[in-house]
Amino acid sequence: TVPSGPGLTNHHEFTVEILAKMASLPSADASRYGLFDRNGVMSMFLYAGDGGAGLPHLRCMNHDVDVTFTTERYMPFACTANADTDRVNAYLDGQRVFVEEGGTALPPDGGWTNPLFLLANDPSGDIFRGEVASIRMFARVRTAKAIARAAGDAGDAGDDD
Repeated sequence: TVPSGPGLTNHHEFTVEILAKMASLPSADASRYGLFDRNGVMSMFLYAGDGGAGLPHLRCMNHDVDVTFTTERYMPFACTANADTDRVNAYLDGQRVFVEEGGTALPPDGGWTNPLFLLANDPSGDIFRGEVASIRMFARVRTAKAIARAAGDAGDAGDDD
């Protein structure tokens, strides 16, 4: 866990970027891996298939998107949220995989003193299985282009917003 500090207690916006390689894909015995979680405030998870389309998915701030994961290489994951615009973005391999308007659920006061769990879930575990090359946190929303550059792919990154 990481103690609260000035960079981790922004009540309005954040970006978390994680470069990780999974040892195995989430499965029935470990249905999700926590990338980061501040219980009741902000989180990012990798899930195994779940009924619906049965596809693995990435969850950023309670918003899900079906994606394809691999254990063959390091994959850059990123999640941004802005309470002022009520907007959530998730990125995989430097590409924005979804934009959601509404439901960022960044509380103005409550929950910010909860510890920040990296590579796990607070309070139930869901420990990430694999290797991590880097974790970067920002008390602001990074642009799509900046996230693409950080992921090593400055191609079609979308608008710089």
